[in-house]
Amino acid sequence: MSNIHALPLLFLNLGGEMIYILEQRLHAQQIPQDKSVKVLTDIVSVMLNERFLQELFKPQEIYNKQALKKLFEDLAHASIMRLNTASMDKLYDLMTMVFKYQVFMASHPHDLILITLNHLDAIWNYVRVPSVHKQIVIVHKMIMQLYGQMSVGELLDVRKSILNFFQDLKIRVSVFMRQKLQNSDGKFVIDPSGLVPPGCDIPGEIRSYDETGEIKDVTKFDGCGDYQGTRQLGSFDIHGNRNTDLGCNIYASAPGHSDNCSVSTCHTGEVPSKPASGGCSKGAASVKAAQGELNLLMTQLLGNRTAFDCNSTKDLIHITLFGTEVNEREEDVQLSIKKEIKIDARRQSNFAELDAVSREMTVDDNCEETPGDLLELLDSLN
Repeated sequence: MSNIHALPLLFLNLGGEMIYILEQRLHAQQIPQDKSVKVLTDIVSVMLNERFLQELFKPQEIYNKQALKKLFEDLAHASIMRLNTASMDKLYDLMTMVFKYQVFMASHPHDLILITLNHLDAIWNYVRVPSVHKQIVIVHKMIMQLYGQMSVGELLDVRKSILNFFQDLKIRVSVFMRQKLQNSDGKFVIDPSGLVPPGCDIPGEIRSYDETGEIKDVTKFDGCGDYQGTRQLGSFDIHGNRNTDLGCNIYASAPGHSDNCSVSTCHTGEVPSKPASGGCSKGAASVKAAQGELNLLMTQLLGNRTAFDCNSTKDLIHITLFGTEVNEREEDVQLSIKKEIKIDARRQSNFAELDAVSREMTVDDNCEETPGDLLELLDSLN
């Protein structure tokens, strides 16, 4: 069973990685600034919606992989853009592998919080809209109220739950492989060198104590690493020094490159383990209920924001999210942006077809079902 408090960290950090990728590609493809800002602002506004996060922060098991991916697919289409199936698959693969690496490399339980705050700091700088900044302040408060009060052991349990969710994912990421942080089989390379976690001593000594608590003997050994002192714990403030690069944008060092975002599936011959919370197990009913509530809430948020005008001349912009490498086709990874019109969501006469679809929506008792397809709902407006 997964930790009942792991889902919010999983969602927020994967969402942050999605924003990094989209921002980098929008900039690299020289998309007009107003459209780039529109895409990021709309996605972040839905992702950090207070009502949505209140449901997300309720104690619940982690979704199965298909359900969580579907949630991000709907989120990615919350603005004036479209991703086909192949694009979404590769986008999600990259999001998950980068966050898996960050959690894997966390040397202290509190790093889980700092990684999340690094993502929020970046979103604050990308989306300079007062309403979004207000949302970030609220999310920061929710994070600190839940995770800031946890013990080291409780945070370790959350970390274990997230890593269990990622356990069978071994996807090669070119930016990791070029930096020799990942092997050709998809496994990460762990270098023990560097700063020691807060509150820990530099490895290399075994101390023996007498009955009074005094050191009576010290044995030296090879610590198998080049350690550089102790790292200070980063700040949990809304704007503070996190003292870790984990959770920062790994693409920022080389803007405009086209292959840092490339991914390729690693076939290792291993049999994938069963997805967490993916079967008809104990607690499945509560998971399905939470999924249904979040899905209906997401439907309201998306349905009340925008609709696309298909009667007007389409102004499509195609963006290649990832480089065209071996086993990748350009048409597989494109994002399209359309002109939009705003309509009053409070007037039911403007949403007759949407209302009809909403009335037909139910929460299925079949535990294998994932949240409903919100793309079909959006497409019905066309």
